[in-house]
Amino acid sequence: MDFGIARGARQGRPTPQSRTIRALAAAEQQALAEAQPAAAEALERTMRQVRDLAEAAQERLAQLDQVVAQAAIGPLFDRLPPTTKTGPM
Repeated sequence: MDFGIARGARQGRPTPQSRTIRALAAAEQQALAEAQPAAAEALERTMRQVRDLAEAAQERLAQLDQVVAQAAIGPLFDRLPPTTKTGPM
């Protein structure tokens, strides 16, 4: 997923983030470089969780659609004679 962070770098131009990082002291640059893999992993994990939650929400909405439809038209079907409910024989 591209959040535009490296867009300039892909085009051979320094990004505002890369200029900021170059302005840091060497120790701070090293600390950021060491923290980056863990931060990237945490971001990936979070994005997976967001996808999972979105999928679960969609499934739940589909279930609620069925419940609402049943509540809306179920009483109408209950009033039909038994032969009509089962269809033609």
